[in-house]
Amino acid sequence: AILEVLNKTTNTLKEKNITIVGTGILVGKPTAIMLMNKEATVTTCNEFTTNLKQKCLQADIIISGVGKKYLIKKDMVPQNSIIIDVGVSYEGKDIYGDIQKENIKNKVSAFTPTTGGIGPITVAKLFENVVKANETIAAS
Repeated sequence: AILEVLNKTTNTLKEKNITIVGTGILVGKPTAIMLMNKEATVTTCNEFTTNLKQKCLQADIIISGVGKKYLIKKDMVPQNSIIIDVGVSYEGKDIYGDIQKENIKNKVSAFTPTTGGIGPITVAKLFENVVKANETIAAS
């Protein structure tokens, strides 16, 4: 799903500086490998990275999947960047992402929030793959 968003928002990943915040097995690690295979320059960080703001400000694309409310503040987001927030955290019944989304929409070229962002695209891609698998089985 992340690759689907990137394919729709940028013409190439080659020579793009991508900062991935979060090194988990669900988002961070597989996304880093996938993007390196697309010839992107990938920097991986976590919530304890001391110069996280600097790493984010150097990025054309930020992908965050830590699960810590507003880990990435507005002043850490570069102008005209692409922001993908996959992090989820809860306070009571409220859901928050890693990115402090207030006031960044005019700053970025594309933004997928935690709620209504990557999740629905993931489900759509899953169904697409189920259909392809079914067609492959039917053809054999």
